[in-house]
Amino acid sequence: MTTEIMTITTTVPLGSGDLACLACGQTVAPPHPERVDFDGWHWAVLDDPRPRTPHTVSLTRCDHCREVHERAASLLDAYPRVQAQMGSRSVGMHRVEAALNALDAIGRGMPIHTDGSLRLLVEHMTAAGVAVRWAARYSPVRTKDAHEGEAASQPWGHVTEWQWHDLRKAFAGLLNARVERPLPYSSPIGGGCMLCGVETVSALPSQAAGLWTPATASPTAIGGPPRPERLGGYLCPTCQQAREEIGAIGPTTMERSIMLHFDVQRRSLTATELVGLVGWLATGRDEPNERPWQHVPNIEALADELRG
Repeated sequence: MTTEIMTITTTVPLGSGDLACLACGQTVAPPHPERVDFDGWHWAVLDDPRPRTPHTVSLTRCDHCREVHERAASLLDAYPRVQAQMGSRSVGMHRVEAALNALDAIGRGMPIHTDGSLRLLVEHMTAAGVAVRWAARYSPVRTKDAHEGEAASQPWGHVTEWQWHDLRKAFAGLLNARVERPLPYSSPIGGGCMLCGVETVSALPSQAAGLWTPATASPTAIGGPPRPERLGGYLCPTCQQAREEIGAIGPTTMERSIMLHFDVQRRSLTATELVGLVGWLATGRDEPNERPWQHVPNIEALADELRG
């Protein structure tokens, strides 16, 4: 048995020349410094044979939501590396502004002082923010209860109880992410990474799922003696990255793993630089490594030589 939450959302008709705020939904009287057109499709039930027809609705930003928009721009300017990771400026603005809209809707603030804090804000709040903006009623598909010529009776007055729940849940996730600290995580079966042999990997609890990747390889592919059965184990994130870059587990993947673990900038090695390399799982050792590739003699000196 499911329980439905009864939701009362209120709207009011727009006056002549008024527009609704694209974020909080409240009425904005003219003059309008900006006018934003949203294109979408009229809502239709699934069994309706009539084609959906496109429509355009014009919205604006109230003074407060314009300040939120400007803060989003300032944050992207202040943290260009986050902007670069999100791609285009328009995509970055959309994500950051929506995340700030989500905070505004629940009346909460969040200091942003680092690249990481901005990334966490976007990761946890953007989706909820996009869903509750007034513009979401019209684009990309106009919902059944959305009518042109109306606005929310008060800022965020259109948000449903289910959406409030999603906003609160997203904010709780953001708070948890901001206070969590890295913890050590071992392979699911114990032992070490099948290539570098490292025993534990540090990660935030929210990112620990799928940290270790299961893999198999022939013994000879990782430097061991021939055997009929394949070896099975887990790869740490760095060795998994090496496998993804090379495409298969073998000598080249082990070389790439060493370069990644020891921050060697070169992309390739000569045929004589790493000879006789053996993955940890093929050594027959029981004790995992405290540091990556510790089972290789003089690995630190070799890494220094490769960096040169």
